[in-house]
Amino acid sequence: MGNFISQILKNFTMKKITTFILMMLCVINVTAQVTQKYHRVKKVYTNMSSRHEFCLNGTTSTLSRKVNISIEDKLPIGTTFYYDFGADSGLWAVTYSRDSRNDDWDYNISGSSITIQDICVNTEKYHRFYFLGETSSEAQNEYCNVASSRRDAKVDILTPEPLTPDRVYYVNTSLNSYPPGYYYLKSSYYADSADEDENLSGTGSISPVSFPDSDNDGVIDVCDSNDKYHVIKYRGRTQQEAEASKCNNDAENSVGVNIDIDQALTIGKIYYIDRGTGIGHRYYEVTNTSNNPNSSAETNIGTSNIGSSFFANCSSELADIEITNLRIIRNGSTEIFNSNTNSTPTLSYNNSYEFRYTLKNSGGEAVDINLSKFFSYNSSFDQFNDYFIDDDEISSISPGGQATLKTYVTPGNGYIGSASVTNNQGYYFIFSVVYENSDNSLSEYENRVGFIYSTNTASKPPLKPYQVQTFDFSGNRVLSEEVNSKEEEEQVIQSLPKGNYIIKANNKTYKISKD
Repeated sequence: MGNFISQILKNFTMKKITTFILMMLCVINVTAQVTQKYHRVKKVYTNMSSRHEFCLNGTTSTLSRKVNISIEDKLPIGTTFYYDFGADSGLWAVTYSRDSRNDDWDYNISGSSITIQDICVNTEKYHRFYFLGETSSEAQNEYCNVASSRRDAKVDILTPEPLTPDRVYYVNTSLNSYPPGYYYLKSSYYADSADEDENLSGTGSISPVSFPDSDNDGVIDVCDSNDKYHVIKYRGRTQQEAEASKCNNDAENSVGVNIDIDQALTIGKIYYIDRGTGIGHRYYEVTNTSNNPNSSAETNIGTSNIGSSFFANCSSELADIEITNLRIIRNGSTEIFNSNTNSTPTLSYNNSYEFRYTLKNSGGEAVDINLSKFFSYNSSFDQFNDYFIDDDEISSISPGGQATLKTYVTPGNGYIGSASVTNNQGYYFIFSVVYENSDNSLSEYENRVGFIYSTNTASKPPLKPYQVQTFDFSGNRVLSEEVNSKEEEEQVIQSLPKGNYIIKANNKTYKISKD
């Protein structure tokens, strides 16, 4: 480079040299020109949850400032920097910027007075691990009970991205006095913690692992179980005793048992059951069931513990109503649940669901039916605390007859009917049948289906890309961009400067005013 410049100087007169130097200074001045650039910034609180939400979703506070910054290049959207605006000091994120100044400003500041810092990359990230064990077999068995684990380790890790939660990792170093081994990651954040147990300089000692799941149902083989919870009521040692107890509606004792069985036993039916407590087989009526095991069950028994069964024939004249063949159809076409199979359906908001079911009368007289549907937070029906959906009145189901009914449910974003719901949580729909017998006695029958509520709307077809066009009130087009969602449309609108606009997007036209 030095030889090149020397050669140029030899070929120039002093006047030419002076002119050349002035030209170079002009070029340098143009390429490194400091001017005021307009920025919109919003405050980012620096507590752990706020930093995590910003790095994960770009979430900021509503506290905003309009700033002209004297700087060579405008700051890109998403840049974070520290600055003291007097009463409002702290971390700020750029939400809009342009290469020219704006007369509508709150502050004029120098670029040299701000401290740019990327709080999301190459910073310590908080992780909450649970120790599962040193060997794979020990870890898999402990993984089945991870929800009740107290063997935790709080770790800050220096990494560009936090590790993915709800995964199992092999950690080749000790954490919080636990040895190297398998750890379940409960949660992680784009921020460090003030009460960490360990600090790691990176993820080099950590690698993800997967445990066998041969049926691909999301539950590893070691934890997979066909156990179904049953509430059974003692009815007697002999079939005659059991039938008399049932027909007299005796107040017998009930217990809960988990039964390893493909399909839950029939509610209302009497079974010859060995509860596994050493007393042998007795007759029990099934009064409640669930497709999932219950840790509070008195015992766990197998299919071989179940013997013969029967319905008590209390009166050949009375009706006997039950709900059968319950199915759930999504968006009018896709069956996601059938009572003949063992599954827990997922109901996602923004989809419609049709419950199809049959009321069957296996008794000896015709009867009028009142069927009420409820939403419940648990499987125990409580007409005062559960949320009523609707009811049906069916006239005269004849002996051996049946009626097929339908109920429609459309979950919202965070609610089902008037009940609030949470993503990935389990809930129940309960069907309550009430009818009056010819002897003036009142009979009740319940059935329920458990389900998972989800905010995932993947079953709905995604929006096709569409144009967002912006015009001023004189009809001049200001902006035109292609977007893929309503969220992207909102981002485009937020980037507009102050003014009044007409927006055309996705076959809709509306007006906005930006202050």
